[in-house]
Amino acid sequence: MNATPLLMRCITHLHAGSEDTGIGIIDRMVQRDPATGLPCVHTSSLKGAIKQHADLHGLDADTQKLLFGSDAGVNKAGGGGDTRQGQLAVLPAKLLFHPAQGEKQPYFLVSCPSVLNEWARELELLGARDELPGHIRRVAGAEPGSMTGLVAGDTGRDGGTVQTKNCPDAVKLSFDAVAELLGEGFAVFTDAEFIELTDDFNLPVVARNSLDDGQSQNLWYEQLVPRCSVFWTALLPLRQNLKGVDELTGTVTGKLCQVGANASVGMGQVEFKSF
Repeated sequence: MNATPLLMRCITHLHAGSEDTGIGIIDRMVQRDPATGLPCVHTSSLKGAIKQHADLHGLDADTQKLLFGSDAGVNKAGGGGDTRQGQLAVLPAKLLFHPAQGEKQPYFLVSCPSVLNEWARELELLGARDELPGHIRRVAGAEPGSMTGLVAGDTGRDGGTVQTKNCPDAVKLSFDAVAELLGEGFAVFTDAEFIELTDDFNLPVVARNSLDDGQSQNLWYEQLVPRCSVFWTALLPLRQNLKGVDELTGTVTGKLCQVGANASVGMGQVEFKSF
């Protein structure tokens, strides 16, 4: 396919902030998909983060101008006085897997049928030719509570034991294929359970403080997407045979990349993986 899909794994907590009014004590909310209400990273935030990372890690100026465009006086790599539209689209990062606390292990990843089916459908629209969309659909169709053997029999934070289900061999193979892509095991819960796990009352919140000569001047509370969460996005060329996409992919994958706010306190460190 022409597009380059990427997994985005949160190595540290992530705060890509929205402009929404806070609820309760929460002053700063995370971005959410307007259609599903699930946490996301909008294209405007993500593309800027990828561009900055590419600039910091030596992607040449001409390639940056081709992919991201240039705006005289704004685009550092652009130089000159020309203004050019970029030829690369970056899709918003959508949440695929969220960590749930376990008893036999610190956490395990959780997804749900609606999220998985949408992932498979969009990969097909992007031109995926391999077997991955089929594997994802079979996983999405498994009985809620199904999982890879790595997390079978664990106990979630609500005290309910996650049981191993008797899946057909084809479904087990599909679970293994998706787990291999993730690099770890996972479970499939119901849509309702996944929505509850990621709602405003269950995402972590941290207190932030601004100090002036050791005195607190401004205390606020910030919502976070927890580390270990996994999103997906894609780099989408706007014309055939666009040069520079492979170079950009090599620049951003396998390294720490800053997405969202609060880099100085270690937040927003993610790792991209192409697939």
